Amino acid sequence: MAMIQAVSWTIPFSAAHRLYRHESRSRFVHGHNYTVTIAVEPRNGNAIPSVMYDYAKAETMYRKWIANRLDHTLILAADDPLLDIANGRADMGLRSFPIAGEPTAGNIATMLMRCEPAIELADLGLRVQAITVSPTAEYQATEYNENHKS
Repeated sequence: MAMIQAVSWTIPFSAAHRLYRHESRSRFVHGHNYTVTIAVEPRNGNAIPSVMYDYAKAETMYRKWIANRLDHTLILAADDPLLDIANGRADMGLRSFPIAGEPTAGNIATMLMRCEPAIELADLGLRVQAITVSPTAEYQATEYNENHKS
């Protein structure tokens, strides 16, 4: 039986954001077709059989979380004044999601490393090894867990 160290999958989603403190054109609302690659590993750090069912559960948890909170959403810094306008406007086809700090790829990766699915992985005997967020084909940001060896 094959033994593996980690399993990863990629989840696409579309969202708008702005970096309201930024001097460039990124301060204006604009959108991206993001990809998020999530790598999970056993919590105990040991290799595990590749047929482990819990990887599918982990993937499903993240896919649902991203679909329900980030996909087709306006991601804004928690202190962005636009958030006050965007909140509660689903009746106008607008939904928003606040994030600590500017909604950069790096901050989105950090948020995904700490969100509910990441915490719930412990019940499956897993933990997130790394999360990579790519807003474009040319750029990506990766957040590693605290046990990552560089």
